[in-house]
Amino acid sequence: MEITVGAAAVMAALVGATVLARWAVLAPAGRRHRRTGPPLPPPVEALEKVAFRCPAENRVTVHARARIIRQLICLDCRNTTPDPLNTREEATGA
Repeated sequence: MEITVGAAAVMAALVGATVLARWAVLAPAGRRHRRTGPPLPPPVEALEKVAFRCPAENRVTVHARARIIRQLICLDCRNTTPDPLNTREEATGA
C-alpha cells in the first residue's frame, strides 16, 4: 500500500513539474520562432505549369512539371504523363 501511495505522489509531482515547465519555458518559443514577412505561396504555385493534353481526361489541362521524376502531373486528375521535353533532350544527347 505504501508503494502505491509513494508512486502516486511521484507521478503527481512529475505531472506538476511538466505543466510548470511547459508554461514557463516552452510557451514563448513558438512566438519567438514564428516566421515574419509575406506568406509563402502554396507548393503547387511554386511549380512550373504548362498546358498539356491529359490522356486520362482526353482534353487540355494545366500540368505541373516534375523534373525529378521527369513527368508532367495533371493538376485536375493527378495522373502522370511522360514529359516530352525530357525525351527530346535524351534523343539529342543534351
